[in-house]
Amino acid sequence: MKKQGKCLAMVLCATLVCGCGGKPSADVSETLKESIQTSEVPVEEKEPAEESPSEPEKTGEEQIILGKEEITFFTGFIQDNENYGFLLSEYDKPEDVNLDEVFYNGAGIGESLPLEEESIYLEAAGYEQVETDCIKLTTENIKEFVRRKLGIEFQDMNRSLEWGVYAAETDSYYFEAGDTNYMRFTCSGGVREGNTYTLRFIPESGWNEWAGGDRETVLVKTENGYHFLSNHLLTNEETTETSRETMDGVLPFETPLDLEFSSGAGGWGTDISLRADGLFEGDYHDSDMGDLGDEYPYGTYYICSFSGQFYDIKQINDHTYSMTLGELFSQEIAGTEWIEDGIRYMADEPYGMDGGKEFLLYTPDTPIDELSEEFLSWWPGQWNMDSGDGTLSCYGLYNKEMEYGFFTYQ
Repeated sequence: MKKQGKCLAMVLCATLVCGCGGKPSADVSETLKESIQTSEVPVEEKEPAEESPSEPEKTGEEQIILGKEEITFFTGFIQDNENYGFLLSEYDKPEDVNLDEVFYNGAGIGESLPLEEESIYLEAAGYEQVETDCIKLTTENIKEFVRRKLGIEFQDMNRSLEWGVYAAETDSYYFEAGDTNYMRFTCSGGVREGNTYTLRFIPESGWNEWAGGDRETVLVKTENGYHFLSNHLLTNEETTETSRETMDGVLPFETPLDLEFSSGAGGWGTDISLRADGLFEGDYHDSDMGDLGDEYPYGTYYICSFSGQFYDIKQINDHTYSMTLGELFSQEIAGTEWIEDGIRYMADEPYGMDGGKEFLLYTPDTPIDELSEEFLSWWPGQWNMDSGDGTLSCYGLYNKEMEYGFFTYQ
């Protein structure tokens, strides 16, 4: 169990789940362009607009780093069914968005295939029967959605809907899918310049293999909501460079640090992997083998998988960095419980990261005599401090308000 005498965890947590889906290339071939022009789908004549509604406002204002309330807002925004699909393809302009990814799961505007339209769909698709769930989207709804989310007309898109089956009789598209491409992303930071937002989104911890890494997404705020302007997957180098532009600094290491918070007794601990740009992910675990029941004879386990980011990174002396903790996002809502293989699992808070906002990172050459007794009480090397060279000899992370200490593994 946890070390006694330390404060209980209290953090804001948000449920994170994710899924997977394929991502066709966004390049438009000549054949595809020709198919768009000769498609049986009715195309309306476009009247030239005086000014594109998605044109960013050029104000000449300085870039403003987003605060935690705005970051929390954009996390909820991108997790909405209408929006997450815009992170599943890369594009430099709205016309290049892969609408197949956006509409694959219905985008919040689809409806289940009506029974009376099943024969219409099967004839249009050339199938004998419906194999999986099927979603219907009318062309009218798609046109309205594209205007609302991209600020352009549906016929202006540079690629057709290849995954959907079009039926002229109902003027609708049908998507038959046996899975889901839904993914949840967290906004880890960004900047605002006028009405334009450049945001970074990170996929749920553990699903990077499917999601492909961080995104840099540009949105423009309009009177009727936000339009998506561009979206790109970031390489590791680009991720670090984005962090340098949106934060005061970076931490003094290249590969992520693995740090642990534990008393060394009781079987509990919190582990985090901290990146130089302040992003981190972690896990907390604890067990109570005496808390048994008929349905869980092997005891109770407390767990929490979480992620977050530090901001305002500043070097305050040769061996110490200060930083401020942003929002924490947990995979399960605290208090949720379930039973599996005779064990009761309880979703808990991310113990050790909780309750504090101001953190200090100490480098291995930090003199021990400059560190507080509260911080050193968690240090695995405290029992042999007299035999060392008088320095910490490892990285340490200090939750100042809660007086908790994390340390790289010995």
